[in-house]
Amino acid sequence: MTIDSPDRPRPRILPLLLGLCFALVYAEGSWCQTSKASRGDALTTSSPARHRAVAHPGGGEIVYDCAPTTGCNQLSVIGDPVDTSLPSGFYGNLDPTLRRDPNGNHTLYLMYSFPLVVHGASTPTIEIHLASSTDHGATWNFVTNVWPYVKQADGNYSSHEVSNLAAQNVNGTTTWYAISHYYEVPPGGSSANPHNALYVEPVFTESTYYVLSKASDPAQLATPSDSQILICGGTTSAYASLSNPNLTAISGDSGAVTWREPALLVQGDILYLVAQAADTNGTFGYLGVFAAQTTGRMSTWNWKYLGRLFGPNDPAQALPSAGRPVFTEIDLTQKANGQIVAIMTAMDLSNQQKYGSRTAGVATLGTYSPVSAPAMVRDGNGHLILTGQFTANDLNVPPNQGPGASTYEAMEPNVGLLIARRGIQPNVHGFTFDTGQHPQ
Repeated sequence: MTIDSPDRPRPRILPLLLGLCFALVYAEGSWCQTSKASRGDALTTSSPARHRAVAHPGGGEIVYDCAPTTGCNQLSVIGDPVDTSLPSGFYGNLDPTLRRDPNGNHTLYLMYSFPLVVHGASTPTIEIHLASSTDHGATWNFVTNVWPYVKQADGNYSSHEVSNLAAQNVNGTTTWYAISHYYEVPPGGSSANPHNALYVEPVFTESTYYVLSKASDPAQLATPSDSQILICGGTTSAYASLSNPNLTAISGDSGAVTWREPALLVQGDILYLVAQAADTNGTFGYLGVFAAQTTGRMSTWNWKYLGRLFGPNDPAQALPSAGRPVFTEIDLTQKANGQIVAIMTAMDLSNQQKYGSRTAGVATLGTYSPVSAPAMVRDGNGHLILTGQFTANDLNVPPNQGPGASTYEAMEPNVGLLIARRGIQPNVHGFTFDTGQHPQ
């Protein structure tokens, strides 16, 4: 998820659904309501029973709208209450990442953005929190604040807007990797940009970098056994050492001043990082794939750039009527048969609207040695084979700008694709919902 800046462009409502639609079974009952009487009280949730849609046995695209009538189920984290009464309207659990431990009892982990306003400082920031489930997603319990905000010596506040999580299985032992987008917010944020006050230039660009952490248990990611900073072309020495690996330099694209929306996936001893290039105006571009071999300390890793994941015309396939379509907020998951699935938000930069997520198969993320390029699964005409379309169309009515990021864990049969339903006024707020849908 990204809490988008208003000067970054957004699509028009999809005119027609492409391809075959498969029958969905809708839930009856009332839409999920949340409330919190006062700070410190527990978040209460009431939701209709979930009904799952199953694609035709022959495969095909699932089309699902997460709306008041379709039985989307809100995730509630015990021990991490959200104060929905805040006048700032800046709250929730967004930017979700769902992962299943490949070993042991297959515990589920949910990492998410937790927006807040610093008390007494009127400064917006975002923390990264972690929850777990030992009953296949029926209940979630707070584990730890992986990346809390910190007031820096210069008076700025750290913010960790987007995160991602990956599990590496080596001989029955799990190693966990987590990444977050770090940047700083000056006191008070941006008075000139009250609805997106996090992005204060030039501090945002100059302080942007990634924090990559490693631990044997997700609960230990707050105090990792190893970590690394990955800087961008716009990062300055006031915020991070320029001796750190520079994604812009590694990619060879000097126009990619910042890299955004990270996603991780491990195959064998190779850790893949997919990130989105953004120019000096913060406009989103292509999704690039980086890779490193996970041997030795992170400081010894040699990051390589493998190429672009999508072709320039791919987003238009998902949003044919958009002025400037782009894929963003990517996530990756892998099925038992090894098939990688990409989950990405379809967005129109011309009006800054997001139209939910799409899913598609990844043929390969590329190879590390020798270097080879990533590729998507395509049909005989070279088109993407979209396997899922997950929207929240009621949120595409102004002033809202559509739903937020999505995530999916292909190895967990009891939790479907998750999507963040969000509002924009008076500030970004929202919660993560389970669609109950499983892309093919």
